[in-house]
Amino acid sequence: MFSIQGLIICVIAIVSQSILSRFRKYPYLGFILPLLYLIFILYLYFVVNKIPHLWQALLVLIGGEAVLLEIQYTDFKESKDKRKRELDKIKAHDFKE
Repeated sequence: MFSIQGLIICVIAIVSQSILSRFRKYPYLGFILPLLYLIFILYLYFVVNKIPHLWQALLVLIGGEAVLLEIQYTDFKESKDKRKRELDKIKAHDFKE
């Protein structure tokens, strides 16, 4: 069943993933949440048995990882492009002088 608590956790995870993915100096920070998600889903499947079938666990795992890694890739690329545009502006300004 859908719950407000689950929705809040998802929103916090997505915002956290977006923030961690924007660090240009430490690009591997964006892989922290996908790794924690992998461990969490494996824990739910093997230890707690909250997910009854392997195919369900794989479906949830692949879907969640795809979302988290897509956020990481998109934010990292945007950050890289923004930095490149700023450097191009600086170079253009230096050539004018």
